[in-house]
Amino acid sequence: MYDEVFKKIFDFNLHPERLTSLLTSILRFDVEIKCIENCKVVTSLQGASIIFDILVRLTDNRLVNLEVQKKPHYFSGPRMSVYTATLVMKQFNSLKGTNDYNDLKKVYTIIIFEKTPKEFKENNPEHKFLIHGNMKFDVDIELGMLEEIYIIALDIFAEHEYSINIDDIKGKNPEEITDEEFIRCCDYELSIWLKLLTSRSDEEVTMLAEKYEWIEEIYLELMKFMEDPDDFMNMVYNVMAEADRVSLESENDMLRKQIEEEKLVFADAIAEKDSAIAEKDNVINVQDETIRKLLEYLENANLPIPEGIADMKHGR
Repeated sequence: MYDEVFKKIFDFNLHPERLTSLLTSILRFDVEIKCIENCKVVTSLQGASIIFDILVRLTDNRLVNLEVQKKPHYFSGPRMSVYTATLVMKQFNSLKGTNDYNDLKKVYTIIIFEKTPKEFKENNPEHKFLIHGNMKFDVDIELGMLEEIYIIALDIFAEHEYSINIDDIKGKNPEEITDEEFIRCCDYELSIWLKLLTSRSDEEVTMLAEKYEWIEEIYLELMKFMEDPDDFMNMVYNVMAEADRVSLESENDMLRKQIEEEKLVFADAIAEKDSAIAEKDNVINVQDETIRKLLEYLENANLPIPEGIADMKHGR
């Protein structure tokens, strides 16, 4: 699930069929990949940028972003929105000034979580490991919104693995397979990919390699990759650099949060002090008005003014 290893497995230039298979099994339509796009996209005039893990352009110009994430809190809902919006704007910028929104194609953001946020388990009674979302309205209308998000929960898959029977589909010509059968094939193929990504023991690896020849090929490639000192050290360096970057971002986020919390505490203290001062001023104003009325009454009635009140009258 580290970026370098994942990209090695799904290197489109070396093994186009792997990435095609994975995306087809997730998106559930026949994926035809045109090219792999530059994964760095500048998003502002100030030079801010987003770096995608794998950014794919399909033959009909739809864009697919495939992300792998080990730690769930680093890929929150707002980040999903930003990544998806960036795909939309990348398409929009390619219109070259025509501004014909109807020429825009669907964009797909796929996040594969090694560990999912707790919300995915608490609000997922059916233990779905493939979760699909898009923009919905509270009336039955279809406006052709562009954003589609797919979330794959590897931990949920590993905990609640299921099997599917496709024996009755094997041997059929593609044109003879119904939509329902196609979905079942996708589910079956996706489950194999996810077994590959979640296998952690020698027994699991051996079982998969014996059952699927193409998975054995992947394992052999990875073993060769890990044995190469240059490739391995380069992967370790990139992993450590990414960990340092993420750690720094996390520390900065925590520091910003701490500063904001301290600002709120300070603001509450100032507000409480201002309230106390205002209350004290109000009491003084009431006392002053009471003394004024008392002095006015005594003077009008030609009554002697007590010494203490007289001192207040003369500001002493």
